[in-house]
Amino acid sequence: MRPLEVPREIIAKFVDSTEYEAIAKHLQAYVKGRQGWDDYAAKIDGDLRRKMTQIFSECRQNGFFGPRAVWDNGLKISFAQVVDRVGNVTPVDLQPTLCNFCENRTCEFNDEDGRPIKIDEDLCWKKQ
Repeated sequence: MRPLEVPREIIAKFVDSTEYEAIAKHLQAYVKGRQGWDDYAAKIDGDLRRKMTQIFSECRQNGFFGPRAVWDNGLKISFAQVVDRVGNVTPVDLQPTLCNFCENRTCEFNDEDGRPIKIDEDLCWKKQ
């Protein structure tokens, strides 16, 4: 799976270094607090929470998920990434694509058996 953008680029579009640090601290506090995300997120400032939502959504659309705070010469935000195993031949219909984490699903419709099929790529998030 080849992302169009990596988290560093996505994050830079939305926040400055101060807000980046605040997001990392929130991720760290969320894990330490051991409560559900909705309960914890309700305490986050509305503007910063909206930015976090946009950042995490774009990251998912590019195959990055599970944001967490890690210590690497300072508190940083790290993500897991969807990848194929090297050398493993995966059938084309099972290969991960950037659409796997799309939240809009505006370009997909279901066939008579309920399976999603793509009909209109002009509606795809990649073109919006």
